[in-house]
Amino acid sequence: MVEEEELIRSKKIKRAANTGIGVNVALGGIKILIGYLSGSVAVISDGANNATDSLSSFVTLIGYRFSKKRPTKEHPLGYGRIEYLSALLVGFLILMTGFSFFKGSIDAIKNPHDMSVSMLMIAVLSFTVLVKIWLWRMNTKVGKETGSEALSASGADALSDVLTSLVTIIAAFVSRFTTFPIDGWAGLLVSLFIMWNGLSSILSTSDSILGERPKREDLEKIRSIIASFPPLSGGYDIRIHAYGPDSAVGTIDVEVPFTASAESVYEAMMKAKEQIKKEMGIDFTFGMNATNQDDPKVIMMRDNTLKTMQMISSDVIGIHGFHVHFNEKKIEFDVVVDFSLKDHNKFKKGMIEALEKEFPGFVVDFNIDLDYSS
Repeated sequence: MVEEEELIRSKKIKRAANTGIGVNVALGGIKILIGYLSGSVAVISDGANNATDSLSSFVTLIGYRFSKKRPTKEHPLGYGRIEYLSALLVGFLILMTGFSFFKGSIDAIKNPHDMSVSMLMIAVLSFTVLVKIWLWRMNTKVGKETGSEALSASGADALSDVLTSLVTIIAAFVSRFTTFPIDGWAGLLVSLFIMWNGLSSILSTSDSILGERPKREDLEKIRSIIASFPPLSGGYDIRIHAYGPDSAVGTIDVEVPFTASAESVYEAMMKAKEQIKKEMGIDFTFGMNATNQDDPKVIMMRDNTLKTMQMISSDVIGIHGFHVHFNEKKIEFDVVVDFSLKDHNKFKKGMIEALEKEFPGFVVDFNIDLDYSS
């Protein structure tokens, strides 16, 4: 299933990137020609931005092809993150283009010049806006379907181009009736649009490189698969590390009854692991918490523990892996806390004191887990 989806994804990305290259080269050439004929720095800036977009599409295509290289000894998890790097490069190209024309627009404001703009030129520029709207919708749609950061960046850039082209057209039309250096100011506004779009793209891609919280729908699906393989239950401390949009590894803890056999637990884990890999492309390593929560007394103790902890601290999100060792008079569990909790040692010491008063004669111990997923 994953292999078939990747083949479809590959075709969509290549088709969208090639289309972007062709369309942007054509639009860039048309706008630069009109800009030189009319003497408009805003139109030339807009055209050069389109030419840069074709380079962005080319970078997307090359980055995708390199990301499909087979894993090697040096990079055993593959080269999928090259897609993120190519998206980052696209963002920097956009930012550099905007900055270049920002300087040119400042010069045009300081040293205004005559423009010669015809209604035919304005009509041609208006047509390019319609083409860019179509390109924006295509790249955004395909980027979302394939999880391609670079295509999503190209889509956002195309929308920015629509806005900048509209500003350029308005400036070209108004320039026919005034001597005010509106062309320079329009070019300045266009360059700011371009730089903002480039910065937004860089920040968005940086999130993927740094690592993001799993999506709620993905967490629900993972837990649903786990629940379909008894005696497994839960699905906690889920951490997913992406090595490209279609390659990821992760760790996850599950709960099992302490009476379950090692063989039954192992078999269920392997089946759940295989199913998640098949449906979601994530290769999980499982951790296990043995619990005795089928005991009504343990359930009551677990509920009281959570209630006490949440009364003391608003940073407590939940607990899991709750196990009471009646013979040893010991309570063990994991507690999930918010990232805002700073002093873990103080938190743990205070909680243990409170819980050991709640359950006289018992020794309490717990691990602190950050809210990686909830």
